[in-house]
Formats: sequence, C-alpha cells, structure tokens
Amino acid sequence: GIDLNTPEGSALLIEKSIPHLFNIPAGALRNILIQELGKITRYDSKLIEAELSGRTDQDSGKPILRRIVQKDKGVDTIRLLVRSLLHSPAFANELASTENLAVFPSPGITFLCELIDFIKARPNINLSNILENWRGTKFEKRLKELAAEEEYFNETKVDADWFIDSISRLINENIREYDVFKRKNKPSELSEAEKNYYRSMQK
Repeated sequence: GIDLNTPEGSALLIEKSIPHLFNIPAGALRNILIQELGKITRYDSKLIEAELSGRTDQDSGKPILRRIVQKDKGVDTIRLLVRSLLHSPAFANELASTENLAVFPSPGITFLCELIDFIKARPNINLSNILENWRGTKFEKRLKELAAEEEYFNETKVDADWFIDSISRLINENIREYDVFKRKNKPSELSEAEKNYYRSMQK
C-alpha cells in the first residue's frame, strides 16, 4: 500500500523496514538488505545504515528517519542528477552556468557543480573519463555504484528537460530553506557560522 513514486512513500517504506532490519544481526545479510532497500527507495544506503547505527533496543520502533531526511534534504535529487550525468554527460551543456547552484553550502551540491563544470570543459567526455578523474578519491566507490545503474537509468528515460527541471527544483528548495531560516532567526541570535551562512545567502 505504499506509493514508491513519491519521496514520502520511500521514506515510509524505510521507516517500516528499520525495526525489522534492526533485529537482523550485523553482517552480510543485513548489508545486502540495506543495499536492496536503498535501490528500491532510491535512497542512499549509507543514510539507512546511519539510521540503524543510531538505534537502541528502546527506540528501535520510533520513526525518526524524517529527521535524517530533512537534514540531508535534496540528497536523492543530487544522486539522480549525478547518475544522469554519468550516463548522459551532454546534459551538463544544457546549463549556462552553475553559479546559481554553487552558492548553497552543501557537500552534495559542491560535488555536483564540480562534476558539471568538469564535463562542460570537456565536450566529448565519456563515462570512463569521468570515473578515471575521480579514481582514488572518496567519490570513486559511489560513482562506480551509480555508473552500474545504467539499465535502470535507461528504463527511467530521463532527458535534458528533466535534468534542467531537477536543477531548478533543487535551487528552489534551497531558496525556500533559506527564506525559512531568515524568517525564524534574528542576526543577534545567530552563531558566527550561521551569520556567515546568512551573508553568503544574501550575496
């Protein structure tokens, strides 16, 4: 009865699965199930693992995944955008610039912008070239996992319009988050790090 075509549905399936995964001893079986759950829900399996590692016997049934989803807002969109660039690098050329996206201080967005700029500077680049550039870095394993999803990428039939729309939605989500931050906080109540964030957003 869960609609996996919506982010809410994917989060609900993970929340319902967590108590059962918690009861499986750590090891190969649980790791495989986590990976499969990540594929089914299109959610980063590392976040599911983090959720499990933070559970105790007392709270193993409490639905606290929504907190993690909010903390890593946009992570699913970024993952899908990176995967689309691996299999269709030409999508990067649809963007005139990453300037409007790069302003948001998120590790995922920073990497996405770096990938887009890397591709734009090399018009004839292919998947092998991209993977080679990040070989030996902390991104290598994740990029290889996304590269292995070519069949699923082809089945979803994403195109350049989807890519541009997804970038726009990602920007708009961050703008809304900034607006909420701005309304809820007064400059005098902010830490130095939050003040720097506020200034960067204003800029």
